Amino acid sequence: MEPQDLIRMARNTLRTQGEKARKSILMLSDEDVNWRPNDDSNAIANLVLHIAGHLHQRVGSLIGGAPDRRDRDAEFEDRRPRTREELVQILDDAVSEADRVLAEMDPAQLDRQVEVRGRTQTLADIVFFAATHTSEHVGQIIYIAKLKLGAGFGTLSTPRRR
Repeated sequence: MEPQDLIRMARNTLRTQGEKARKSILMLSDEDVNWRPNDDSNAIANLVLHIAGHLHQRVGSLIGGAPDRRDRDAEFEDRRPRTREELVQILDDAVSEADRVLAEMDPAQLDRQVEVRGRTQTLADIVFFAATHTSEHVGQIIYIAKLKLGAGFGTLSTPRRR
């Protein structure tokens, strides 16, 4: 595998996962995207804030050089009601920023080391983790959407044979 292949795969994953999250969010009501099963769980609104914060910090800042404005704890503590449209915009902006930065990234930089929360990681680690971390939380968004919509959710991929 060539270094640019990792970047290409991460960009594809982020765009695909962003679209799955977007479609799931738009199926729901504003009430649904703010719902949480209990006080210790995240609402879709928190998951979107977290995905956006993560992508901006890791890709936008560490790779792209933008100022790091992240407050990770606030992503989870935020309880302000959000609209579906607001969340989709936050998500779209985050995925677009990450895609732009990765499109401009020199694959030769993937071996460069950076400090992240007390650990040394390569930019290859950052790129890979950005894609997998986003996928993990998009799976949670989809699961919540399925809980709220039941059979009305349908599918985001190949439907099952019945």
